[in-house]
Amino acid sequence: MTASGFVAQDSFMSLDEIRPGMKGKARSVFSGSRIEEFDVEILGVLRNWRPGGDIILARASGPQVDNVGIAAGMSGTPVYIDGRLIGAMAYTWPFSKEPIAGITPIKEMFELEVPGTRSGSTGPGRRDGTEPENLKVSAGTMKAIETPLLVSGFHPAVLLEIERETAGFNMVVAQTGGVGGPVETDTLVAGAAMAAQFVRGDGIVAAVGTVTHTQGARVLGFGHGLSLGGLVKIPMSTAYVHTILPSIAGSLKLASPVRMVGTITKEGLSGVVGEMGPVPPLIPLEVWTKTDREAQRTFHFEVMRNKLLTGMLVGWSASSAALTLSGSVGDMTIEVINEIQFTDEAGATHELKHTNVFFSTDPASAIAKAVSGPVGALIDNQFEEIDVRSIKCKLLVERTQRVASIEEVFVRPEEVMPGDSIRITVKLKPFRGEVFLRRFTLTVPPACEAGRARILVCSAPEMRTWEEQSTNRRLPATNLDQLISQIESSGRGNRLECVVSVQNEEAGIDGKPFPSPPSSFSNVLNSRSRSGVVTEAALGILDAAGLDTDYVIEGCRSVGLRIKHREVGR
Repeated sequence: MTASGFVAQDSFMSLDEIRPGMKGKARSVFSGSRIEEFDVEILGVLRNWRPGGDIILARASGPQVDNVGIAAGMSGTPVYIDGRLIGAMAYTWPFSKEPIAGITPIKEMFELEVPGTRSGSTGPGRRDGTEPENLKVSAGTMKAIETPLLVSGFHPAVLLEIERETAGFNMVVAQTGGVGGPVETDTLVAGAAMAAQFVRGDGIVAAVGTVTHTQGARVLGFGHGLSLGGLVKIPMSTAYVHTILPSIAGSLKLASPVRMVGTITKEGLSGVVGEMGPVPPLIPLEVWTKTDREAQRTFHFEVMRNKLLTGMLVGWSASSAALTLSGSVGDMTIEVINEIQFTDEAGATHELKHTNVFFSTDPASAIAKAVSGPVGALIDNQFEEIDVRSIKCKLLVERTQRVASIEEVFVRPEEVMPGDSIRITVKLKPFRGEVFLRRFTLTVPPACEAGRARILVCSAPEMRTWEEQSTNRRLPATNLDQLISQIESSGRGNRLECVVSVQNEEAGIDGKPFPSPPSSFSNVLNSRSRSGVVTEAALGILDAAGLDTDYVIEGCRSVGLRIKHREVGR
C-alpha cells in the first residue's frame, strides 16, 4: 500500500510499458452525469519534464473532443490502454489546434506529494491574485488544464473581482446556477465530474474536475493541484455538467456542484486525494445589509476553511450581498462591521470586532477587501492555529459621496514651550456641502526638549499607515493578542485624528517601545543574526487626539511647530 492509501494492482500500466502509437480510451462527462468514452493515441513519454516528474503525451479524438478540444474541467480524466489505467489528463498547450493532452502517470498520483504553501502552484500567477508583469505563456509551454471556478448567486461586478483575485490559481471563472430537477449523482466513480466546494448557501463557489480513480472510500482526481496549500480539508461534491462551452480561447465544462459526499484531504502537483464519508465543517457567514433606501436583508453562506482562500471567499460573499441589495455599483459610502468568533490552540474562545467606514468608486473591490482583510490576517497569522467558528458582517450602504476633504489646518500658537497647550483648528469641505470646522487641543509634555515639531491631521486609517512607517507606536505584532488589538484599532475612515510629533532616537523591540537606546543599537538593527522584531523609529509622538465625523475624511495636512526652551523662573 502506498502512502496515499491506494493498493497497486495489475489494472495499472507503468510508464515502461507505454509506447508511441498505442491506442486507448478516456472517460469523462460531457453532459449531465453520463460518463462517455473517447479515443486516445499515445504520442510518447517525456521524462523529467519537471523535476521528479514524467508526462505522457496523447492525442484525443472522437465527437466529444473534435470540436471543443481539451476543455477546462477535464483535469483528472482517466486514460486506459487495454483496460489498464495509465493516468489522468492534466495538461495541455495554449491555442493548440488539436486535442493533445499531457497525462499525469497514475504512479505519480498514487505517490501524491504534498507541497508547501507555494511549491504546489500549477499556475503562473502570484498568491496575491495578480499576474507578474511581462509574463507571456508561449504556445510551446505545457500548462495545467484550467479549472472552472463555478460561481452562482454572485453580483456581476463581484465576478470581475473574483477573476482578478484568482488570476494566479490557474482557474477560469464560470457563471453557473443550480440544477433544475433531480439528478443521479450520489457517488463518485472514475470519469465522473467532481467538485471542490468552497462556498454554499445564498451563493455557490466550487472548482470542478474529473475523478481519475476510486478504491473503497478513497478518491483520486484532477491530475494536478489546486494550489491551496497541500494538506487541506475541502468539501468534496458530485457535479452535474450542463454542457461544454466551445471557445477558441479555451473550452470549458459548465457545471454545478450537487451533493457533498466527502472531504478532499490532500492536493499537490500530481492531483488531489479525497475520502468519501464525513464532510468537513464549514464556517457559517451571516451578512446583514441595509441601504440608505431602508431596504435590508440577511444573507447566509457557509465557507470552507483554508489559509489562502477563506478571507477572499468571505469578502466576495459580503460584497455580492451589499451590491445585490443596493442595486448599484457606482459611488458608495460604506460602513463595515466584522465580528469574528474563534478559538485558539488552547480552546479558549475569542471575538474580534473590526469597524471601518470608507468611500469608493469601485465598491465591489473595496467591500471585498474591507471584509477579507481582517479574516485573512487572523486565519493566516504566524503565531498559532486558530479555528474560526462564525463570522457576522454588517454592511450599511449609502449611494452617495459622503466625503469631506481637509482644506486647511490652523495652529495657535506657532511657538510653544514644554507644558503649553496647542490649539488646532481643521477646516473641512464636504462634497457639495458647506465648510465646517473641527478643533483639537494638544499638550506639549513638560519634559519635552526644544526643537522643531510637526502637527499632522488626517483620517484614522491614514494615521495608522503613518504610524507604521514613521513611529514606534505600531510595531509588528509579536503574539496573537497584539495582532487582534492592531486589527481592531486599524481605524475608521470617518475618524479625524491629530498628532504632534518630534524627531527622536526612540526605537522598539518585540512589539514594545524601547526609548533612549544605546549607541550600539544601530549595530543590532543591521545585524542579520538578531532575534525578535526590532524596529527603529524616526518620529516620536508627544500628544494625539481624535474625533468621529459624519464624513469619510480625505487628505492629510502637516504644519510646522517650534518648541522653545522655557526660561528659568517662568
